[in-house]
Amino acid sequence: MRKKLIILLAVIITAVNFLALTSYAETKNLLKNPDMEVVGEDGLPNEWLASAYSETGGTQFSNQSEVVYKGSYSAKIVNTGANDARFEQLVSVKSNTIYKLSAYIKTENITDTAGANLSLLDTW
Repeated sequence: MRKKLIILLAVIITAVNFLALTSYAETKNLLKNPDMEVVGEDGLPNEWLASAYSETGGTQFSNQSEVVYKGSYSAKIVNTGANDARFEQLVSVKSNTIYKLSAYIKTENITDTAGANLSLLDTW
């Protein structure tokens, strides 16, 4: 009986892991304009909101072509002081589903303890 239970548990664990990987592997990119190649009249990537914690100035948002990883454009944020500035997008997700979040981020002239990051908001 114990041997059958162990085999059954192993099969269940394998099935759960397979389903999780399948779900992860079949997930398409949920972002709109994920590579930020489509630019609006304001010069910023369409479907993305440029926002900052402090809106008192000192933050510049742009889409530029001088430094890119792939494609023709990349988003650029310049902060002249400490500020939580970001490009953000609301994405609908399903509960109990595995997702992968990745990006290419380049920094320069970071002189404080803060720097660039990739994060999720409101993830409770």
